[in-house]
Amino acid sequence: MVKPYIAGIGLALLTLSRAALASEGYITQEVNGDACDERQTGDDARTAENRALDKAGLAAIKTSGLVQKRYPFLADSALNMVSYRLIDEYLYDVKHHLTLDDETRVCVSMQATLEIEPEDLEELVQEYKFGNEPTVAQIEKVAKQVQSETQFKPKNINEKKLIYIEPLHFWSGTKTDIYNDVLRPEFAGSEYFYVTTDKSMADYVIKPTVEKAAVDMVDNKNNKMQISVKIAVVAPNENDFQEIDERQSHFILFAADKDEQELADSLIRKLLKSTASAINNKLDNNISQKLEESRLYGK
Repeated sequence: MVKPYIAGIGLALLTLSRAALASEGYITQEVNGDACDERQTGDDARTAENRALDKAGLAAIKTSGLVQKRYPFLADSALNMVSYRLIDEYLYDVKHHLTLDDETRVCVSMQATLEIEPEDLEELVQEYKFGNEPTVAQIEKVAKQVQSETQFKPKNINEKKLIYIEPLHFWSGTKTDIYNDVLRPEFAGSEYFYVTTDKSMADYVIKPTVEKAAVDMVDNKNNKMQISVKIAVVAPNENDFQEIDERQSHFILFAADKDEQELADSLIRKLLKSTASAINNKLDNNISQKLEESRLYGK
């Protein structure tokens, strides 16, 4: 294969149109990424945009998972180098547009087609494969970090929202606030909102529910407990807000002589913690999207 020559390093210099390179065995994938960069003293009109475009390209390659799926234990240092080479030499039909352009920073959204032969990808990986190789969990952490860095964040306290956590409701109609010690920490660390104890001031209301709790006998010595929880988010003052929810369910086997109430309490706490974490991410993404719409379109 004759590789296209691209002068320079960054996406800012990538001007090739897609060549007629499609052939059997090629890896072809559409990729897209978003990123921002702060304006710096001495920048010309395009410098910050070009830096943002380079970041968007890296985000596009890494979040696509194309390299990680084939080489799940590749060190992050090697993944970065391989990603930059892919950006320089194997991206076609690169397009981008500004999503934010003000006196402090520039944000871009880019789309492109990645085309490479498997043998060429293998060569790149082998060329940069060095150092201590991370676990899959570490790779996933990097992908989440890239996503986090490209999200719109509140600029000041006025852009942060207030949330109120209701007591835990049971399917039977009863409720209790004894699980607030589980829920409150899960929502307390967000960059997008604060937890309030005044429901009348809240922009969003967290509604946790135990939808099912059942114990069935397996045999004379063992029982099965199943518990299902749901956490929903509503916005009383937003007419166009669509409820966000997350459900999780789990069952355990236990000896018939064990304390059912103690086991149920432990399982509820575990399910609430994991469900709240998932809801927290969904709510963060929702507010981030609203911030983007507000800044770009004045909504």
